[in-house]
Amino acid sequence: MTHPPEKLISFFSEDMTWKAGDILLTGTPGAMVIEDGDTVGAEVEAIGRLENPVRRVR
Repeated sequence: MTHPPEKLISFFSEDMTWKAGDILLTGTPGAMVIEDGDTVGAEVEAIGRLENPVRRVR
């Protein structure tokens, strides 16, 4: 990552209020192509893993 999560949260907190359930996506554009039918996931130690299917919106 170019910027650590705490810096990103601080930066965006200047213009918005974080609410329970908000998600900060930190992906790298163009690093990987996701397609209909793929599964994407994220994991945070001591919290758990979240996975979601990718579906194309037409």
